[in-house]
Amino acid sequence: MTNQQICDLRITEIYHFGINKLQQLYYFKEAEAIWQFLNKYPFILPILLTAPDKIHQYFPGDRLGLKVHLDPGATEHDEELFIIIFTKIECNEAVEKLWKLDEYWSLHICREAQHKLEIHLG
Repeated sequence: MTNQQICDLRITEIYHFGINKLQQLYYFKEAEAIWQFLNKYPFILPILLTAPDKIHQYFPGDRLGLKVHLDPGATEHDEELFIIIFTKIECNEAVEKLWKLDEYWSLHICREAQHKLEIHLG
C-alpha cells in the first residue's frame, strides 16, 4: 500500500467518523441532501462537529438540525447548509442570543465556511 493510499484511507475513516458523529449531534430528514452537500464542500464537516459546543453556550440543551437550502432561481453553486436551532426561548430573547452567537463565533467562521453555512432559529 502506498503512502497516498494510506493517507486516503485515513481521510475516509475520519470522514466516516465525522458523518456518524453528525447523526448524534443534529436532527435532519434529508440525509441524502446533507451527504451530497458535504461531499461537495468537505471543509464544512469540522465546523459542524464543533458548532454544537459554541451554540449550546447560548442555547443550552436546544436541539439542532441541518438543512440544505437553495433559494428559488439560484444555481446549484449557491446552495447553503443551515444549522437550525430548535428553541423554546421567547422570540425576542432568542434573536438577541443569536446575535450574540454571531458576534462571538459564527461571523468569524464565514471565511472558513466559504459562506456555505448559516445559523437560523427554528
